[in-house]
Amino acid sequence: MLTAALLTSLTACFAAAFGGRWARLAASMPSGNARHFLPALATALIAAAFAAYAGASLAAQFPPRAMLLLSAMALGFAALPLFWRIRPIDAAAKGAMARPMHAAILLAAAMWGDGAPFLILALAAWTQGFWLAAIGGFGGILAAWGATRLLTDGFARWLYPARLMLAALLLLAAIFAAMRALASPY
Repeated sequence: MLTAALLTSLTACFAAAFGGRWARLAASMPSGNARHFLPALATALIAAAFAAYAGASLAAQFPPRAMLLLSAMALGFAALPLFWRIRPIDAAAKGAMARPMHAAILLAAAMWGDGAPFLILALAAWTQGFWLAAIGGFGGILAAWGATRLLTDGFARWLYPARLMLAALLLLAAIFAAMRALASPY
């Protein structure tokens, strides 16, 4: 079950964060200096740690069937924003991303509106592999950041169709998780 925590949160958080507001803001940061990447790394790490801690506190209070239903709900909610069209990031936000402190504030606000922390919370509570779910979610968020950065450079027209495919896969996973939770006797 512990490997499931790592791999499930890695793939689900990649799918949920791919092309999202946080990933596009982080991809718009200048790449000249390594200190420009610190706000993105810090916000992703803090969000994953807080979500795993919240999942740990929920896991002690509810049975596994309820946690699996929570995971199904989180997968479904994470899939919904992937169906929306992507709005371009405005010039003021791109200008603010050049300053690390402003970038940290913008990225933190964008991360808490994203579906990846809720997925980490739900998957950490279901699998009870709290830190492995946090590490997998952190890795998935960073992989989504890198993929979004690559796609916005030269392949921007493929970003929305890729998000649609990932949304369909997340919805399918949500349906199967909900069916498994409802069929389970405990």
